[in-house]
Amino acid sequence: SGGAVTVTANPQIAVGTAVGDRLTLIGRSDTNTLTYAHGTGLVLNGGVILKASSTLSLIWDGTNWVEVARNDL
Repeated sequence: SGGAVTVTANPQIAVGTAVGDRLTLIGRSDTNTLTYAHGTGLVLNGGVILKASSTLSLIWDGTNWVEVARNDL
């Protein structure tokens, strides 16, 4: 809780442990959203805001988390 958050950590998400690791982030709130941007460990097709029921699926390439799919509901 606490409102919308723009992730500014570097890297934005902790590194994977092995090439091919998969990660799916699931938004749970329309108020307490999370915003991720392309760069600093993420290879995204543009920025993403995770809100209630939205998802972002990623795969670890050994250097970055790379976007595989997203569902912006």
